[in-house]
Amino acid sequence: MGTPRTLDQAVTNLEQSISLIPQRYEQGINRGKWADAAASDQAETNFNQAMSKALQAKSRQTGVRRVGDTVWRAGALNKGVSRIGPGLSDALPKYRENFGKVYTAILSAQAGLPARTIDPIQNIDRRLKPIVAAAVAARIRGR
Repeated sequence: MGTPRTLDQAVTNLEQSISLIPQRYEQGINRGKWADAAASDQAETNFNQAMSKALQAKSRQTGVRRVGDTVWRAGALNKGVSRIGPGLSDALPKYRENFGKVYTAILSAQAGLPARTIDPIQNIDRRLKPIVAAAVAARIRGR
């Protein structure tokens, strides 16, 4: 085995390959077959075991404490601000499809509501709860 690279050399090598990574990433995704393996019983077992270990070790809590607000905020601002708009725009068709079912159920329930009264509790029971029930039922049917 030869002389190991220094950290600076490793960082430089990664930096020089960044322009190649998006194309290779896309090619890998297009070649990949993910759903069967990810939905398998073994994958579910692996996920449960990994989550149990992480919960026992309190990994999430440890990581949150290690990163803190300052590092989290800087990352969110540096990456998130430029990504959120395009990400939301790309998600609009999926939002329309998924939320459309819930929204249609809400509008349908709303059309049959009794008039408001001056009793707020009665309004919650007679007007709000039917809307919530319709939304929940539509979400369950949509899964």
